[in-house]
Amino acid sequence: MKLNQLIAIVAGKKNAAQQALRTARDKFGQATLFEGHLKTYKPYAEDGDKLAEDRKNIQASCFNTIEDLFEILADSGAVVAGIDLANTAAYGCVTINGQMLMDHVPATQLIFLEKQLQEVRKVVASIPVLDPSVIWSLDTNQGVFRSEDVRSIRTNKVPTPFVKAEATPQHPAQVDLIGIDKAIGDYTSTRTSSAMPLTERQGMLKRIDGLIVAVVQAREDANTEIAAPVQGLGVLLKYVLPLDE
Repeated sequence: MKLNQLIAIVAGKKNAAQQALRTARDKFGQATLFEGHLKTYKPYAEDGDKLAEDRKNIQASCFNTIEDLFEILADSGAVVAGIDLANTAAYGCVTINGQMLMDHVPATQLIFLEKQLQEVRKVVASIPVLDPSVIWSLDTNQGVFRSEDVRSIRTNKVPTPFVKAEATPQHPAQVDLIGIDKAIGDYTSTRTSSAMPLTERQGMLKRIDGLIVAVVQAREDANTEIAAPVQGLGVLLKYVLPLDE
């Protein structure tokens, strides 16, 4: 049997053990299941009342219940012990694109690495990226990205005479003051950002995904280690049982 085969059945074995523990506790909590009685009646007189016997049979055995429990626990414990023992000899090699990054890595460490890489990927995927609609250049002095300068004109309302009606021999000209927008200066705007270029974030995610695949493959290779159930818990539980007389 291979390690991955034991891993495939261990969850079921553990569930069975937990269920057996609950069943045993519930059964032992009902003391009447282990008690019985037989009550008969014999009248003194030959023509006295004849009463049926009162019988209650025992429904469960303490010894049988605990032996059944220990058998299930021992079976589950043997699989867990077999996995633990096999893990001490289960190693994998993390290789990506023909490059060996880690050699002789324990299977349990590979499981840890996979989980950590998954968490790192979530963080990297949340990294802010530069606005793709803007042309950016790296300011090496400041260590940030800087956009091209954008020029805009500042205007102001300048009062300007407006002739509503020309002067005539009879009337003077009618003139009002109106505000006309006139350019009075220039704004120059420059955006700065310490966000990451989209292509760099995508590159990081791609490399992380490659590492996750490599670690999973290494773990699968490690899990092909030959393994067998080991009677660890069963030996201890046998010590608990009463000795055969």
